[in-house]
Amino acid sequence: MAEPKRQIEVQLGHFCNNRCVFCVSGQLSDQRRAPQLPMDPIASQIREARAAGATKVTFLGGEPTIQRSFLSMLELAVELDFEEIVIFTNGVRTFRETFRDRIQRVLDGLGPRVKERVIWRFSLQGGDAEHHDLTTVNPGAWDRIQHSMEVLQGQEARITGNMCVVEHNYRSVAKLATVAHDFEFENLHLDMVRPRDSGDRTDEQLRAMMARYSDMAPYFRELVSRCSEEIGEDFDINIGNMPYCIAPEISHKIHHDGQFTVTVAASGQGTTQKGFNKYLDKRSDKVKRGSCADCVFDSKCGGVFEKYVEFYGDDEFQPVSTEQLWTLDNAPSHFVLLAEEVIRAWAAEADGEVTRIHERQGFIDVKLVTPQGTDIELRLSAAPTLPAAGVWWQSAGQRLHIQWLSVISRPEELAWVYQQCEGLASRLGGTVEPFEARQMTEAMAQEHQRRTQRIEQQRHAQRKAMLWIDRLRGRNLDVFRYEQLIAAPEGGVTMSWVQGTRRVELDVSASPVGGRPQLSHRAEGMSEADLRAFNVALAAALRGSQRAASL
Repeated sequence: MAEPKRQIEVQLGHFCNNRCVFCVSGQLSDQRRAPQLPMDPIASQIREARAAGATKVTFLGGEPTIQRSFLSMLELAVELDFEEIVIFTNGVRTFRETFRDRIQRVLDGLGPRVKERVIWRFSLQGGDAEHHDLTTVNPGAWDRIQHSMEVLQGQEARITGNMCVVEHNYRSVAKLATVAHDFEFENLHLDMVRPRDSGDRTDEQLRAMMARYSDMAPYFRELVSRCSEEIGEDFDINIGNMPYCIAPEISHKIHHDGQFTVTVAASGQGTTQKGFNKYLDKRSDKVKRGSCADCVFDSKCGGVFEKYVEFYGDDEFQPVSTEQLWTLDNAPSHFVLLAEEVIRAWAAEADGEVTRIHERQGFIDVKLVTPQGTDIELRLSAAPTLPAAGVWWQSAGQRLHIQWLSVISRPEELAWVYQQCEGLASRLGGTVEPFEARQMTEAMAQEHQRRTQRIEQQRHAQRKAMLWIDRLRGRNLDVFRYEQLIAAPEGGVTMSWVQGTRRVELDVSASPVGGRPQLSHRAEGMSEADLRAFNVALAAALRGSQRAASL
């Protein structure tokens, strides 16, 4: 699911069962200054955000699931039909079956895509029991969160992980790779502790929790390496607010800021604050040194916390050059950062334009107009971003990979486009491998013919599948009464028939390679004789016979 352009996160209250060393909520809870909050101010801001176009809501605490308003606000989010609902938790209540049942009854209002639309984000404050329980100041907290994740994993829930990195836990972060693998996390987010969010602390306490970035960097490198080995290179690790220059070789896993987010926070006086721009606020207590302007990451980096510089100085922050990043960027994950400005200027000179940029996937789409007036669409990247079947041709090179999204029928136009791309590669300090224009146009023509035939086959298969669906819709089969038809998210439909406690579900979809539609069924409480009778009636119905129904 793509990240929404607008979202809201809501702190339902500070009350928490943990006493995390870095957290204002734990401190207020320990001081008995974390009252339950009135629901109406929270609800009104959720409604306002939805009306303004927010499609994702995140519930925060303290521990959200122990706030009095939790189930009511969850019901409101379902009522307002948020596309995605994220629930932070430390697992204190989610391992209890009765509580999960209450939550599920609410979430069922989201419809058949409920599992897709709800994310559980577990607050892991260490990579093992020792560091997690030390950081949360709650013996046994690790065992509870492990149990909760195991239960939700068994229910095929979407699970992610979150950690605030401090002196007490950073040496264990690499172990999170195994946790993420074992519990099938979708992503893992780690964030540097923010002094301003830690409560009423002395400088001595703040310095004790804030580790030096240079000391933490080797452990983050190990985490990224282990995730690549245990889960895969594409696993989504997000290391938030780590200065890019400290570990540029893993800078593709570091992020500052994000999509526009309204944060509705609880005050320390038992009230709900007016929502504010999360990432604008996050930058308000950060600073940069003068040399940061020379760093390739300057536009992406929010800087470092003022308190950090007060404690440790800023000598460890040195600018990263463009050439240095080209050398380090083996993924290559920063193609857009490195090449966007050059590509925009190049496209404009060729009477073209940039049509799409995808920073995380690392590509830039452009449209060029040949001297003959033909529009040519290209995808530029440092490595392939589409499967071969999705492009007409691929031209490899050093620092530049071209995926041709248009069919080019004239060798002279092809030669012109290649000449433009060769010039672009040169500007980027790389090359593009040469090709024979006539050979490429002939190959494109052959591929175009194959695709046209394949599309026609698929259309025929879709028409056949629709014919079968029309013949079965509303029709009883033998003694089985037609119940319903549900469209499947991946295409096709699921149709069902019932008779007493017996039930049959039939999946009908078009064949991806043409030909007869694909059928598969699942049966409950059916004997072999029941299945034979159902299949005979099904075959008759698909032939268009009127003998299928006998009720």
